Amino acid sequence: MSKLLIVHHTVSPATSEILDAAKSAFDLEELSDVEVIARPALVASAIDTLEADGVVLLTPVNIGYLSGAMKHYFDQIYYPCLDATKKLPFAAVLHSNLDASGALRALDAITTGMEWTQVAEPLLVTGAIDAGVREQITELAGTVGAYAAGLID
Repeated sequence: MSKLLIVHHTVSPATSEILDAAKSAFDLEELSDVEVIARPALVASAIDTLEADGVVLLTPVNIGYLSGAMKHYFDQIYYPCLDATKKLPFAAVLHSNLDASGALRALDAITTGMEWTQVAEPLLVTGAIDAGVREQITELAGTVGAYAAGLID
């Protein structure tokens, strides 16, 4: 069975809705064999990441940057996972009410340094989560799940 790791920092109703939308992708028949492991960014570990076949990152943008919790996750896993997770498929959803360019730059720098494979463009969400945004989040998570399951090369 394939494993998908969702690393999240859900501190608001909007980020909680983003997590729920990401998880809902795995209600689909074709992704039912993917085991979804959701871990808060402050407790997600190198072992969680090493065991994953794909990663979805969900974070608010705080003061124009990745949340401290998401940065903590990357600080904890960087060296233990650096060589072993090259080419790991991933995608990200960022929730921001203002400028997210610094967070996007940081995410790109970290994941490029780790040589992870971005399988969907980062989704930047502002404001409330409506049905259209929920669908985009579900599609993004499902895409990573399909890569993790080997349904897409």
